[in-house]
Amino acid sequence: MDRLANAFRLIYYDQRGRGTSVDHVLPEEVTLTSDVDDVDSVRQHFRLQSSALLGHSWGTVLALEYALRHPERVSHMILMNPGPASASDFAVLPITDEERSELTKWAQSRTLPAGDVFRARLILALADGASYSQIMRSLQTTAPTISRWKHRFEEHGMAGLDPRHKGSQPRVANAAVQAKIARKTQQKPADGSTHGSCRKMAAIRIAHALSVSMANLFRDV
Repeated sequence: MDRLANAFRLIYYDQRGRGTSVDHVLPEEVTLTSDVDDVDSVRQHFRLQSSALLGHSWGTVLALEYALRHPERVSHMILMNPGPASASDFAVLPITDEERSELTKWAQSRTLPAGDVFRARLILALADGASYSQIMRSLQTTAPTISRWKHRFEEHGMAGLDPRHKGSQPRVANAAVQAKIARKTQQKPADGSTHGSCRKMAAIRIAHALSVSMANLFRDV
């Protein structure tokens, strides 16, 4: 692997609690989050905007997790002989009784948005010790999605489960639009039918929008 130094700048380091980084480190201080933070500390020390990560065995898990949390800081990845993640890092997620109670309400709700229900079930599954593969099957999701919401919950608790993209706000018809719709309902349909319908009104609006768009297109040509 040293031959890569002929074309690239190689930076080796001993992970916390391993090799020359073992002194004065307690086992409970070594977690996936601490390992990810240490990788970023190395990046910052060498003032790198982004870097190519090379991971072997457990290092592949660490490299993937770092890329999921900081995709803008990774240019390439080389994964050699990927190793399995430990249960403590990827399965068990500690939550408080209050959080479990609130998440259970979310998971059983029939009125909350489907996304909220999904995220609550995901966090509860992690807290109950379900593996990534089990959650992927039961919730029809992917490993990056599980990791993303797990990380946000670890960082921000319940607040971390709020979606960052709220979507567009629903449109509200103003007085002018309401008046125009009312006039349309009082007119006889152009197709000769005896009465109008929501579908016919929608078709009229779509046809009008398309005609305006085409007119603007040919005007700009």
